[in-house]
Amino acid sequence: MLEDGEPYEITTYRTEGPYSDSRRPDYVKFVSSLEADLARRDFTMNAIALGLDGSLRAPFGDEADIEVGLIRYVGEPDQRFQEDGLRVMRALRFGAVFGYEIESQTSQTIHENRHMLEHVAAEWINVEQCKLLVGANVGEILRQYPDVFC
Repeated sequence: MLEDGEPYEITTYRTEGPYSDSRRPDYVKFVSSLEADLARRDFTMNAIALGLDGSLRAPFGDEADIEVGLIRYVGEPDQRFQEDGLRVMRALRFGAVFGYEIESQTSQTIHENRHMLEHVAAEWINVEQCKLLVGANVGEILRQYPDVFC
């Protein structure tokens, strides 16, 4: 949706079932809770909502993580990677592009779950990698995660 030339995304609150294919949920359930919807997001910086009154809703510490430049998963990082292997590349891209530090447990889980990229189409990995490679912090990310790229 565009409002005064600015793009906005609007979605119905939902939760998701298990990810049998390690990429998409088996089912989606519509809910009435904003917090339940935000709990299924990948990173805390993506689990933010703006109310119609302009108030910011960030129940997982998202605003603070953005202020200090930290990439951290909502909930248990291992579960987030098992849900969607592309999240491995998304975390690294955000680190490279925004110069954010990847929180230590999230970083460890990236290394441990790099094999989840095997479940992701090469085209999607390429899209994330191309964006990552033009990031200002790409050198640091490449040095910290050579096992993921190899």
